[in-house]
Amino acid sequence: MSLERRVSEAAGRIRWFAGVYGRPYVMFSGGKDSTALLLLALEALGREGIRGVVFVEVTGNTDRC
Repeated sequence: MSLERRVSEAAGRIRWFAGVYGRPYVMFSGGKDSTALLLLALEALGREGIRGVVFVEVTGNTDRC
């Protein structure tokens, strides 16, 4: 499966989730996974579609921003 299709499917799942549960909070640690999720959520929902971004720092498991 191409990267473009994977990104499109992930954005679709985020839109589905927001449609069922309402505007989400996005957890953000500064790492590559949470950065990718935040960018996907912004692409899928726009800034107005996200309730907020929650920064979580886990000692020893979080990159510094």
